[in-house]
Amino acid sequence: MHCPKCKSEINDGVKFCNECGSAIGITQQIREEQISNLAGQKALRVIGWIIVPFIMIFVSWKDLRSVQRFYGTIWAVISLFYILGHFTENQRTDNQLTAPVVASVEQKKTTVTDEEKVAAKNLAAKAQKEAEDKAKAEAEAEAEAEAKAKVEAQNKAKEPISKDFVSFDDPYQAMTDIQKDKYWEEVKGKYVEWSGKVVEVRKDSVTVIVKKSTFVSDFRATIILEQRDQLISINKNDVVKINGKLSSKSGIVLDWGLTDARIIK
Repeated sequence: MHCPKCKSEINDGVKFCNECGSAIGITQQIREEQISNLAGQKALRVIGWIIVPFIMIFVSWKDLRSVQRFYGTIWAVISLFYILGHFTENQRTDNQLTAPVVASVEQKKTTVTDEEKVAAKNLAAKAQKEAEDKAKAEAEAEAEAEAKAKVEAQNKAKEPISKDFVSFDDPYQAMTDIQKDKYWEEVKGKYVEWSGKVVEVRKDSVTVIVKKSTFVSDFRATIILEQRDQLISINKNDVVKINGKLSSKSGIVLDWGLTDARIIK
C-alpha cells in the first residue's frame, strides 16, 4: 500500500502517512469533506454578501441618487469586512481541523524514530557482542592450538633417541676424546629410554646398572617430583625402565646422568 500524496510505502490499515502526514482512507475522506464544506460555505457567503449587492449596485449605479450610492458603498465595505472576518475564522477552523492530524503524525514519527533508535542500538549491541564472542572464541582456539602444538613439540622432543643402553654406550666408549666431545654436543639434552637393575635409591634419584662388566653403575637418573614418592617402593636389584634427558656424559669414574626422568615401570 502506498500514500496517495507522497507515494511512500505504508502498512495496511494505517490512518496517516509516516512520511508526509497525509490522512489515509476514511480519515482522509472525512477531512476532505470538512474542507469541502468550508469552501462551499465561503463561496455562498461571497456570492450572498459581495457579488449580488455589487452587481445590483453597478447595474443601476447611474440611476441611483447620491444618498443611495453612499449607502450602497457603505454596504459593500461592511460586507467586505464581514467576509474577510469570516474568511479568517474559517481559516482558523481549518487549521483546528488539520492540527490534530499533523500533531498525531508528528507524534507517530517521533515514536517511530525512537523505536528505530532503540532497534538500531540493540542491533549494534548484538553485533558488538557477536564480534566479542567471535574474537574470544578465536583467541581461545588459538591458545588451545598453541598449547596443543607446545605439548606435541615437548612430546616430540622427549621421544627417545636410544632405547638400548648397550648400543648407545659401546660405540661411545670406543671413540676418542675429541669424538666423544663432538658426539656429546649432538646428544646433550636429548631423551633416552633405558632399562637396568637398580643399584641404589636416594630421595630424589635412582642409580642403575645395565652391563655386567660395569663395576659400579651405568647411569643415574634424577626423578621428577611427581614420582619421587614411588622411590620408597623400589628395591635394589629391581629392574626398572626410565625415560630421561641426558644431562652429563660418561667418564672414567662418572656414569651417564639423566634429569627430568620418569619411571616407566
